[in-house]
Amino acid sequence: MVIGGGLAGMEAARIADIRGHEVSLYEKTDYLGGVFIPASKLTLKTRTEN
Repeated sequence: MVIGGGLAGMEAARIADIRGHEVSLYEKTDYLGGVFIPASKLTLKTRTEN
């Protein structure tokens, strides 16, 4: 059982599966990726020079 579907949780689940374990991944939100998903959204900030 892996609690948390962020990057580390997904990697832990993947490695456990490769090693032959039966893995259940639990995430409280409706999407996987943790804080990486909101952090990956591009925000452009412009700087004006004098």
